[in-house]
Amino acid sequence: MAQATRVFLKKLVNNTVNICRKEEEGSADKSTKMMVPYHVYQAAQQTEELDFLTNQYMGPEDPNNPQEKTPN
Repeated sequence: MAQATRVFLKKLVNNTVNICRKEEEGSADKSTKMMVPYHVYQAAQQTEELDFLTNQYMGPEDPNNPQEKTPN
């Protein structure tokens, strides 16, 4: 489990760093950039192996199915 966690985090952090570098290259301001949670979010959205974090394939909620409705 520890090895799987390391691999997961390594992939996420590496993709996040790549996003930060691409953003830095396209910027006219060459001051030091900081990695922020939004960069991690972008990496999770753009990495196919991490699609389980996005609920992309969970499907829409069916209004006719009472089991899926949330209580008010």
